[in-house]
Amino acid sequence: MLDYVAPWRRLNMSTAKTRVLLVEDHTIVRQGLVSLLETAPDLEVVGAVGDGRSALTEIEAKQPDVVICDLALPGLSGLEVIKRSRSFAHPPAVVALTMYHDRVWIERARLAVGSMISVPRVKRAIRMVSASIRRVTARGTRTARRARSVRRGPARRV
Repeated sequence: MLDYVAPWRRLNMSTAKTRVLLVEDHTIVRQGLVSLLETAPDLEVVGAVGDGRSALTEIEAKQPDVVICDLALPGLSGLEVIKRSRSFAHPPAVVALTMYHDRVWIERARLAVGSMISVPRVKRAIRMVSASIRRVTARGTRTARRARSVRRGPARRV
């Protein structure tokens, strides 16, 4: 009987959900990412913690398939969490989050981690959502103006 399955093999099992642990020190970001991840039918969030030491405890206890880890954590850094988690009996695959823009730093982190999501990409997505909300709101205002003008008389172009 196999008691260890490599992370890349666990990720490809069609019947099992991918178990995810989130490590992010900003509470609002952590809660938002958990909410987002919980909408995916093939993912199971097994935990969310805000510091490096708690992350190591949770990784060892819950044995997630994937750890999404902020690299800038209080106390024990995300890079240190990732390095130490590789020595566990069931090392998880890792996706690193960072807000750093320095290419040299990001390249070092990418070599240490393997995969990286940078916050500027997330910020771009947030800006797109914000712009969409503004467009919908503006459209709603124009629609309301048109409705008022219809009640008053012939419709005018706004």
